[in-house]
Amino acid sequence: MNFWKTGMTGILVGSLLVGCGTEQAEKKEEPKVEAATKIKVEAETIDPKEWKDVSNAEELEYPDFETNAKGWISQTLTDLQSETPDKYFDAGYDESYHEYIMAQSITNVLGTYIQVEGGDLEKDFDNIYTLAEIVQDEHIKRGEHLDVDYLAEKYGENKQEAVKEWKPSTERQAEAFEYLLLLLNDVHIAINEGATGEVAGFSYQADGAKTNELEAFIKGGE
Repeated sequence: MNFWKTGMTGILVGSLLVGCGTEQAEKKEEPKVEAATKIKVEAETIDPKEWKDVSNAEELEYPDFETNAKGWISQTLTDLQSETPDKYFDAGYDESYHEYIMAQSITNVLGTYIQVEGGDLEKDFDNIYTLAEIVQDEHIKRGEHLDVDYLAEKYGENKQEAVKEWKPSTERQAEAFEYLLLLLNDVHIAINEGATGEVAGFSYQADGAKTNELEAFIKGGE
């Protein structure tokens, strides 16, 4: 009889301990659930149109570009819309080479000095940089077939003359430059008060309907 009582007592104590353990586990899990819910709510309340200019050009004594995001976008759009200077043609270069130089001016500045933080606009700036890279990469392909030793032997110090042996510019370079212009235009209208023009639809910040088309083009060369 005493054994039975002792056994029953053990079972009851064990049940109480299990119950307490379960209750404590549930209490421990509650903060995790609450934290996850809080993070989800905060993520849902972040405005994708909110952005911050975090450009940093203080180290440059005499920058030759606008040192804030809004000004830089406007200036870059104007530069890319300009006609190819005669000096390029006089030196034997073509319009595609000018596009290459313009794209280079973007990647030299964007991400290093001109930077933004914030959902949609940050995506647009990333795409601007990537399109500029594509223009440069495609242009470099025009002379990849020319061996360094060959150039040195044939042209010596006048390597510029090798432009006569470049391959024609690629269709992808022309398309990338056109997308670059359209995206810069859309971003300019989206962030610069008073900017006018027709939105082409390639900017996330401007809720463009053609962002998927742009992304497909960018990934098309991968």
